[in-house]
Amino acid sequence: MPRTPMIGITCGYREFPERQEMNLFLPERYVQGIENAGGLPILLPIARKDTLLEALARRIDGLLLTGGPDIPADYWGEETHETADPVHRERVEFEFKLLRRILTMDKPVLGICLGHQVMNVALGGALTQDIATFLPEANDHRRPPGPVLRKHRVYLKPGSRLREILQSEAVEIATSHHQVVRNPGKGCEITGWSEDNLIESTEIPDRKFAVSVQWHPELLIEDEATVRLFGAFARAAGTP
Repeated sequence: MPRTPMIGITCGYREFPERQEMNLFLPERYVQGIENAGGLPILLPIARKDTLLEALARRIDGLLLTGGPDIPADYWGEETHETADPVHRERVEFEFKLLRRILTMDKPVLGICLGHQVMNVALGGALTQDIATFLPEANDHRRPPGPVLRKHRVYLKPGSRLREILQSEAVEIATSHHQVVRNPGKGCEITGWSEDNLIESTEIPDRKFAVSVQWHPELLIEDEATVRLFGAFARAAGTP
């Protein structure tokens, strides 16, 4: 029987001032995606001590970097734009350190939305802070209010791992973001573009599995593309 891979999943991290406490939280669809792919989902706390971070890195078989707010722009040398909703710095620092350690250990990584941006900025890349402000000719990539999803097509680079996984030259995806990768991180190869030519996916070719997507596959949990992506990630994590 194949080994069930233990997949560490990063969580949202926000303060509730009226309660004077910090809270970890996670949309359940990320967990469902890992479960459906045959993995064992493990929700990760913010490990402040390097010894604890190292213990997490050694125990998990793969890392899923999830969505969330915006990385403060000083991480790539800019002032944070007024449209930004900055993610808590403790989360940023934890995810940067954990990602770098996981990549050094050559364990599989899948980044989604914020996780896609984390993978690139942690490796020296930069973001466009607000599509509407700095790329006014581009389409709206934000999720509208309510249950209706905004969708568009993403075109995949021939020969890329992602195109091989999804078995298609283009896929329809669910989008929910207002920032976008401008310069990919060191070692990150651009593998997908939106219809308006924004970067939608990257991967690190010399790693076992290091793929990041700007879109939200977990919002289309039963789509073939989502099943293929989570499945390939879990299989890589379960393979010695």
